[in-house]
Amino acid sequence: MRLCASCATEDAIAPDFPALSDLSAHYEVVGVHAFTTNCSDATCHVRNFAPLYDIDEEAATGTSNGALTYYGKLNGFVKDGDDCKFIQGEKMGRPSEIRSKIRDGKIMVGGDAVILLSRSLYRPSISVKNTSLSAPTALAMAQAASSALIL
Repeated sequence: MRLCASCATEDAIAPDFPALSDLSAHYEVVGVHAFTTNCSDATCHVRNFAPLYDIDEEAATGTSNGALTYYGKLNGFVKDGDDCKFIQGEKMGRPSEIRSKIRDGKIMVGGDAVILLSRSLYRPSISVKNTSLSAPTALAMAQAASSALIL
């Protein structure tokens, strides 16, 4: 987590992705969740970077915002029962609103999503009739059929 002074400061972040990857590897973390509490329309505005895993920036990160909810409770800007709102993805042109609440030590995270891409996967079937196959041949055919995907 990294606290920023303002939304302008957060928006101006220009990560050095190779250095951030090295830092993430050194500390064995996924990445950095930068945030500011200096805003009137949300609990925090956030940006999430995980270049070690080929994710330069994410538009919505429920897990990190759940952790930020607990961090907020420990640091006094979130109280038990608060309805939290995190705005993320603005810099990417894909603004997201992630909502969370902490109640009785449990954190609930949710939000709305936009479908960017939709695909269907089909598993082709094979038909073998009146044929005697050895076990290795049948296994090879089944593996080939299950690994061939048609989009």
